[in-house]
Amino acid sequence: MSCKLIIIGNEILSGFTKETNSSFLIRELFEIGIKTTKIVFINDDINSIQNEIDFDFNLIILSGGLGPTSDDLTNEALAQFFQQKPTSLINNSIGTAPGVNYFFKGVSIIALPGVPIELKKMFTDEVVPLLVKEKRDLTNFLQVNVIGVHESKLIKLLANFESNKNINVSMSYLPENVVVKLRFFSSSINFEDQFDLVKFDLKNILGHSIFSFKKESFEGFINKFLLKNKITVSVAESCTGGYLSYLLTSFSNSSLFFRGSVCVYSNAAKTKVLNISKELIKDKTAVSKEVAIQMAEKVKDKFNSDFSLSTTGYIDSNVSEDLFGIVWIACSTSDKTITKMLKLSSDRKTNIIAVSRLSLNLLREQII
Repeated sequence: MSCKLIIIGNEILSGFTKETNSSFLIRELFEIGIKTTKIVFINDDINSIQNEIDFDFNLIILSGGLGPTSDDLTNEALAQFFQQKPTSLINNSIGTAPGVNYFFKGVSIIALPGVPIELKKMFTDEVVPLLVKEKRDLTNFLQVNVIGVHESKLIKLLANFESNKNINVSMSYLPENVVVKLRFFSSSINFEDQFDLVKFDLKNILGHSIFSFKKESFEGFINKFLLKNKITVSVAESCTGGYLSYLLTSFSNSSLFFRGSVCVYSNAAKTKVLNISKELIKDKTAVSKEVAIQMAEKVKDKFNSDFSLSTTGYIDSNVSEDLFGIVWIACSTSDKTITKMLKLSSDRKTNIIAVSRLSLNLLREQII
């Protein structure tokens, strides 16, 4: 099933208003098996709106141009075009302008307000059930979540898999900062068998790089993973500045596994809070395997946790080129401490997220 999005608004095309509705709609439509194949941005103008109504798509969604002001012309444009009343109105529980739904020549044309908070609620509460109720020929999909393997490497690893004629699915790659979501689509009546083949082959190719086969974030998975395994964790952070602790506490019941953390950003804090020796820092530098080990082991003892993590590194470009992006992470268990050196190249915020996720993955690898 294909969808066309028509984003309406003079203020959007002038650059004064940031447009976010299209990305939301694409993502949410994707989740119910509807592919967005075309997006257009147009002014609040009757002719412009009518010119974009075509029937090469199963679904057309318009965003914007509904409301009481003189430049809200979507309703008028659609009424003139179809020469009939809407098939149904779409309830707007938090705004004044309802949406409209026309069903014409086998195509659903749905118009929603451009106000993001209204559009999101109306789409979730009203439009999704409407699309499902109409029993469209929705494509079934499987999500495979991979961490720690770059998209370019994944493409090479999966080259033979993608050419396998025995598996009748299409796939797409959705990279998201050290996580890649692989989406597989099948319109076959035997889609469950096809997806079982996909899972079997990918497990053999990617192994433990796969962390789940469902729609979920890595952080959400880790939360359930730690709760299931009844494991306690503590954290010592330097370069991530508390973000790793934030990820561990972003979901409910985290108090059942998260013992605590320290943010020892400066060398003085490392010495005072964790009793890392000044000589070790001077000899090996704060960004070193040895300091990462000490941080992990000492915070584990401090909070008496089953496992602990530590991060220390240069995540910003305000250091020399040869040092930028070097990060050491460590995971301490009951009988050993494992370290890993990362070499990153993105901006500060992206690097902090990457280090935090890869630290959690290092923890996961010691448990599975």
